[in-house]
Amino acid sequence: MTEVAPEPGHGTDLKVPLLFAVRDNKPKEAIRLLKEGAEVDYKDQTGCFPLHYAAQKGYIDVVDLLLEKGAETFAWDKNGQTALHKAAMQGHVNAIISLVARGARVDIIDRTGRLALEYAVRSKHVAAVKLLCQFGSEPLLLDWTWLQDDDLKKKSDLFEIAKVLKRQLMRISGYKHGYVHFRL
Repeated sequence: MTEVAPEPGHGTDLKVPLLFAVRDNKPKEAIRLLKEGAEVDYKDQTGCFPLHYAAQKGYIDVVDLLLEKGAETFAWDKNGQTALHKAAMQGHVNAIISLVARGARVDIIDRTGRLALEYAVRSKHVAAVKLLCQFGSEPLLLDWTWLQDDDLKKKSDLFEIAKVLKRQLMRISGYKHGYVHFRL
């Protein structure tokens, strides 16, 4: 099939509808707009780009197409969150994989001091926690109080997260040499 180059300015005209399509849960429309040449660099009043919304909602086809069209994995919204933070909050493992494969960094801290890993932990997304640790995220959590829960072993998701974080901490030199302690 032969494709015709879009008219000048055509992609610019489509970038606002693209953002609204992704934000308003219309992934098929977003894909259509991207295929018609919509630019991916428009952000709304919250500083979110289409990639932020696609990652947050787990629209993996949209995420992949946005990345293919040049969406920036390191773009921050007004809270300093990247698309990786948004995907981790919701536990969208495939979005996390696509983002990291295209250059998203797991060591970016948002304005509240949190890594994507902490959002995955707080939301109890075990698979996302495991994946982020595999990609090298350090467990620099601001809130460790959940480890003090007397019934931690009875809460399988939290207990599994604690084991994953313990394995990740064991890779840190201070832990290996006895300066960091982690008891389960």
